[in-house]
Amino acid sequence: MGIAAAASLSTKIISKFSPSYLIMAGIAAGVKDKEKNYGDILVARFTWNYESGKYKYNIKTKTTTFEPNPEQIELDDSIVHIINEIKTDKTLLQTIHHGFTVTNNDLKPDANLKVFMGPFASGSAVLADKKKIDSIRRNNRKLIGIDMETFGVFYAAKSFSNNGKTKAISIKSISDFADQKKSDKFRNYAAYTSASFIYNLIRLKLQ
Repeated sequence: MGIAAAASLSTKIISKFSPSYLIMAGIAAGVKDKEKNYGDILVARFTWNYESGKYKYNIKTKTTTFEPNPEQIELDDSIVHIINEIKTDKTLLQTIHHGFTVTNNDLKPDANLKVFMGPFASGSAVLADKKKIDSIRRNNRKLIGIDMETFGVFYAAKSFSNNGKTKAISIKSISDFADQKKSDKFRNYAAYTSASFIYNLIRLKLQ
């Protein structure tokens, strides 16, 4: 979809319905480490557009460098508290994990499902390049994931003048790690864990 389209659609939704929560579900690229696995759930603690900044040309070296200058938008503190409560519910996470039935070419990891909350970046391109991920990570070494929409959703909720009634939330799951091994084999499982976690978040905490 992209940041601009996500912001436009989110603004229309807020304008028409003025919801208390605007929740972004779906799949994302995870930032690989020893803890994360396919299907793990990523909650954006704060988000930014990693393409926001300035390109600067150096006359002496005849090279162009990019100097990032992103605006960061944070998740509402009340939602942070709720996520911290629910993300350690092992019974709930096991139920979600076991609820997915593998069919056709789908895959599901054997590892326990986990939830991570942290920095989350958005940009306009689908990534399959570890070097690009590393360059984005230099802005925040604790980066957990990357997508194309989250910043747009948060920006719309922050910018729309309904007195802060609408709280933006992004909960996406890892379908790949944006490297050369990128594939669709875990896409359906990741979409499922994202949607299931959001369903239970609403059912247990947001009603």
